[in-house]
Amino acid sequence: MIGLWISIINLFTEILRRKPLQKKLTVQSEIGTILEGIRDAHKFDRVYLIQFHNGNKFYTGESVQKMTTSYQVVCKGISTYKLDSALTSLWYNPIKDMLGDGFNVQNILNYRCTATVSKLTAHGVKSCAWVPIYQKNNLVGILGVEHVKSQRTININPLKNLNILL
Repeated sequence: MIGLWISIINLFTEILRRKPLQKKLTVQSEIGTILEGIRDAHKFDRVYLIQFHNGNKFYTGESVQKMTTSYQVVCKGISTYKLDSALTSLWYNPIKDMLGDGFNVQNILNYRCTATVSKLTAHGVKSCAWVPIYQKNNLVGILGVEHVKSQRTININPLKNLNILL
């Protein structure tokens, strides 16, 4: 009888432990569905979310600002790629442009920052746009959309009005 109670307690412990994960999986599934909808509605080849985060500290004590791709959907035949704890300082120009007039480049080869061009063309990007994601007026991430198969003009206005929770 004691063995049965221990098994029941272990089962409840497992269920309680799993519940936050199930919630997270539900949110992840919903975000994936949203990104697929954006991809399909606008005929993008690659759609992704990048989240900003801190990572380690410099010797000066200042926090290292980084960004990581947290979600991504692609069309059939398009490869995925991921920014993994990339230094935001290495993406300064597109971030600055995104927060200003917008980072929306029809022909990535014509973008003014050769380092950004090099990083994006290495993944086949021909056209690209980034839209900022805010949470309580704080910049927390980026919605990125790309054309890989061919250069295309990207209308980011409909994307600016999306309410994506990270």
